[in-house]
Amino acid sequence: MQVRYWLVGLAVVAQAAMAAEGEVYHYGDTLDVARVISISTPHGCAVGEARMTYEDSHGQVHTLVYLQSGEDCLD
Repeated sequence: MQVRYWLVGLAVVAQAAMAAEGEVYHYGDTLDVARVISISTPHGCAVGEARMTYEDSHGQVHTLVYLQSGEDCLD
C-alpha cells in the first residue's frame, strides 16, 4: 500500500516539474494565445531556448518553449 502512495506522489511531482519547464512547441502546433505575459530570449548569437508565458482564451496560463536565434545577432 505504501508503494502505491509513493507512486502517486512521484506522479504529482513529475507533473509539476513538467509544468515548470513548459510545453515544447512543434512546427504547426495550434496555439490559443489571448494575452502574452512575458517572453524571454537567449543571449548571444547562437540558437537557444526561448520561453513565452501566455494566457489562453479560457484564462489558463501556459509556458511555451521554442528555439530562437539569440537577441545579440546583428544581421
